[in-house]
Amino acid sequence: MTAVAHVTEENINSTLIMPNRALRFSPPAVDAGSPTSTGVMGRLFRPPSNKPITTNTPRTADQRSIWVLEISTQREVQIAIGASEGTMPQILGGDVADGASAITDIEVPQ
Repeated sequence: MTAVAHVTEENINSTLIMPNRALRFSPPAVDAGSPTSTGVMGRLFRPPSNKPITTNTPRTADQRSIWVLEISTQREVQIAIGASEGTMPQILGGDVADGASAITDIEVPQ
């Protein structure tokens, strides 16, 4: 015999949320001399690398960074996260607005 229980701890309405994948994403590093490192296409579609870009920005437990796609570039944004239902945490603060294009993955053309 099995049972399923749904426990609601808190209801939050009209809040900004972001997929967990956006919190885990870190763009691959690119060599400055690489022909794919210039222009919009070079920033979006680059060869994969095992070395992620890291920042020196200190973070607390509820502070994260996400990458958003703007017109011609990608930009790292520091955010504060709140409650989550497991896949979409609440965004409590940061320089991100409703409708922002959070980057969750980069596909490299073959």
